Amino acid sequence: DSLSINQRIDRNGDLVTVRGQVPLEAGVMGLILDVKSHSLNLDFLADMVPGVFYTAGTAELSIMVSGSLEQPQYRGYAHIKDGGFEYLDIPGTFQDITGTIQFRGDQMVYEDFKGVFNQTGSVAMEGYMYHTGWEFSYYDLDITGEELPVNHGAVSGYTDGNLKVVGPYFTPSVTGELQVYNTVIRYPFYWPHEPPGEEPSPFEPHVAVTLKPRGNVWVKNNNFEFLVQQGSLQLDNRTGYFELVGEVSSRQGSFHYYNTNFRLMEGRARFLRFNESIPHLNIRAQTRIQDTRVNLHLDGPALDMNIRLTSSPPMPEAEIIDLLVRRGGLGRLLSGDIGGVFLDEFWRLVGEGIHTGFIMPLETSLEEALGLDEFSLYPSLSRGEEQLSLHMGKSLTDRIYLTYSQTFFGDRPYRQLGVEYRLLDNLILEGFLQDEGHFQIRLDYSIPF
Repeated sequence: DSLSINQRIDRNGDLVTVRGQVPLEAGVMGLILDVKSHSLNLDFLADMVPGVFYTAGTAELSIMVSGSLEQPQYRGYAHIKDGGFEYLDIPGTFQDITGTIQFRGDQMVYEDFKGVFNQTGSVAMEGYMYHTGWEFSYYDLDITGEELPVNHGAVSGYTDGNLKVVGPYFTPSVTGELQVYNTVIRYPFYWPHEPPGEEPSPFEPHVAVTLKPRGNVWVKNNNFEFLVQQGSLQLDNRTGYFELVGEVSSRQGSFHYYNTNFRLMEGRARFLRFNESIPHLNIRAQTRIQDTRVNLHLDGPALDMNIRLTSSPPMPEAEIIDLLVRRGGLGRLLSGDIGGVFLDEFWRLVGEGIHTGFIMPLETSLEEALGLDEFSLYPSLSRGEEQLSLHMGKSLTDRIYLTYSQTFFGDRPYRQLGVEYRLLDNLILEGFLQDEGHFQIRLDYSIPF
């Protein structure tokens, strides 16, 4: 026995015709349904697909459903235009989606799917989705993206890349490589799983995606900022939460310590699995106070680092700390100048705002215009210590790197021309020509552990 169907369904002007027969007994073959529409509104999918809370677009479709109620088979096509959707675990909106779905038995073949992500990024997809009964069961998709804007958790920037999504519908494996650029990553790292107040998503992908810096990728918090120049990280959630795993290094940035801004000379950050994205840091930074060069060495987990200070000319560490402490607001506090403390803190915040909002974009533009690998400006507006620091760098070969540093407006202007020659990956010969013809040679050897 079967039920005959011949229906014309009008959904607010969207006409859908359904013709055929439906068996009344379970497990009986004989299901035949012919479904057609010239312009079906897809907004109803938000109520049918788990984890999706917004859909848009229209579909021209012609689908023949056969088999049994328990194991339907599909033949036909659906042409999608002006599509869009939002998903709980994806921080953004997909829009202007076009493409064709070919229905072939238990397969849905995605052909020439293209769309826009967060208004500016372009996305393309092809591959298969499989169904068991009336439900999706398995992915096999290849996704590419360009200029994808990301603003979620600790990350704000852009990425290009390729992803492979394979596996069960709710727990697929997501792998691939994303090239990250024009991006700021805040530390400590965090990546919210679902929006506050939302029901937990049924979608639990196993993510292992490699992140590679392509240019202008900064890691920042209130005490440091550095440009990621080498290495890569993996965004991984196979431990049950999202974490970063891998190693990155840099020779450009700054570190704020003891009321003093140090310029990064060399820094490495290793992110180990099962460590909640807390990196092991190895940092060497430098600053000048009057005629003294102060070197800052930090090593260990970011929350419990070993700190060592040296100087040239040599000074006991206690005297170096005293020299740092008596600069700026902290020095004024020790001398009882409370008003000066607030003024120094005000000007420090103003300087940081100028650097973040104006100077950093200018640095990137000048690097590209001048063909430099490094161009950084850092203003200091503390009373009595007003100055502007300039640092430039250019790679001549894979092993030779030229640097130039200069300070402006201070009581003791400073200039330095340097050359770095990388003898080995962890052995660098450095030479510096300073004011008044002073020349220094230094050999740097780093031991990773």
